[in-house]
Amino acid sequence: NLGDLVKKSLIITLVMVAISVGVGLLLGNLFEVGKVSTDAVQAVAAEGGRKIREVSNIVDTLKALIPSNPVEAMVKLNIVGLVIFSAVVGVAAKRMSKKYMDTVKPFFDLINASQKIIVSMAMSIIRWMPLAVVPLLANTIAQKGIGAIAEVGKFIAVLYLATAVMFVIQMIAVSFFGLNPFTYVKKSISLMILAFTSRSSVGCLPVTISTLTNKLGVSESTASFVASFGTTAGMQGCAGIFPALTIVFVTNMSGHPIDATLIVMSIIVVAISSLGIAGIPGTATMAASVALSGTGLAAMFPLINPILAIDPIIDMPRTMLNVIGSVTNALMVDKSLGNLNHEVYQNPEAGNEANSSEIE
Repeated sequence: NLGDLVKKSLIITLVMVAISVGVGLLLGNLFEVGKVSTDAVQAVAAEGGRKIREVSNIVDTLKALIPSNPVEAMVKLNIVGLVIFSAVVGVAAKRMSKKYMDTVKPFFDLINASQKIIVSMAMSIIRWMPLAVVPLLANTIAQKGIGAIAEVGKFIAVLYLATAVMFVIQMIAVSFFGLNPFTYVKKSISLMILAFTSRSSVGCLPVTISTLTNKLGVSESTASFVASFGTTAGMQGCAGIFPALTIVFVTNMSGHPIDATLIVMSIIVVAISSLGIAGIPGTATMAASVALSGTGLAAMFPLINPILAIDPIIDMPRTMLNVIGSVTNALMVDKSLGNLNHEVYQNPEAGNEANSSEIE
């Protein structure tokens, strides 16, 4: 059932990420995140207005996401286009490996080596990022005043609220598949606390899989695949709500209007790009960068410097939503495949025996 497992996992993941993006955009607009009225901001808006890419209509923008020239897409930071192009190349390479593995093996080795090198570069940049945030934050305060920093407090509050709203939506989604959402919450509470305090989706992966299989009755194949996939792609917190709020924050800070085109494009761009975000520390920053580039706001990226300075505070709910989102997705996928063990799911003591034996 690998084909059905992959197909259903992708569909459910994209739908849930799109919903999380919509929640972030809705609450961001409702509370007007980043809307500061100062002369400095207006000056930045006037300057940025000449740099920001104009989106004429949705059809032209969607066509632009599919690159006719991959090298040009790299130069113009068309990340979504690169993800689509890379997916096509990957599928073709995988197909050819079945017949001509000896011929295409150097290509696989090149891709694997490149991935290792790029991750090493990314980790080096992330390691030095805290030192870079300090002067960037000072520059933001000097240009836009203390009011820009005050907006960060609103950003934190709205992000926590968006996380709570998305969690309720996850419970509703689980109930649509005929499962008791309160049972699901009770059995996942320890996992959520671990994710909130550890701030590591990958670090929680063993506990996530154990919770799915031992407590919730999800088959091992579904639990392993969906949970692992959720640590590297389709993260509802880091690659869903956060990029959406960032788009609203930057748009308001730069003084540009938020119209229907921007909203639709944000949902499409963030949902698709969530599949191309690496599962390493600093994921949310990368997701925000991709989202701003895809919606034509790349020139305004420095405006999120105050948010980067308080990243640990907002990383806790993001990580928790990432992990519990993987649990929710796995439940829905396994239920749709007919593999879910309802007796284990409904048994309040399920999983406790396994935990006791592990302790002993």
